[in-house]
Amino acid sequence: MDALKKTGDPIWFRWKESEERPRAIAQLRETLNSLMSQATSGEEKYAHIEEKDKQSVVERVATVQKWLEDQSVRQMEKPKNVNPVLTSAEIQKKRDEIIYFATPILSRPKPKPPVIPTPGGSGTQTPKSGTETPAPEAEKKPEEPSEMDVD
Repeated sequence: MDALKKTGDPIWFRWKESEERPRAIAQLRETLNSLMSQATSGEEKYAHIEEKDKQSVVERVATVQKWLEDQSVRQMEKPKNVNPVLTSAEIQKKRDEIIYFATPILSRPKPKPPVIPTPGGSGTQTPKSGTETPAPEAEKKPEEPSEMDVD
């Protein structure tokens, strides 16, 4: 059994990789295209992200695209009966790396606009520091407890 596994496992691995590699490459290319379009987009939801951050995403995507093309060419040159140069696990690892790099940059929330206080606006004043108290609106007479009937 061990002798058969020793012969059969590499063959099974090469077959499995030849089946899974095209799907992994397609997923990576789809992810790269999506991230590139988001980073170069002029949409309002990406307008608040700094250009240097967008540029770093574009550069990283271009680097991964070049790596993928180089490895794909190297793999095409190899015959199918030789262990693969490019595995689906490597492709998935690159996809995860680019996602974990780009997602925090491209999903930054838009900063909230600064609150500009209006003088004499709504009539309520908030204390500026913890020691100040707001001015009393009117002198209120403290309420006295009502008489209760006790049985």
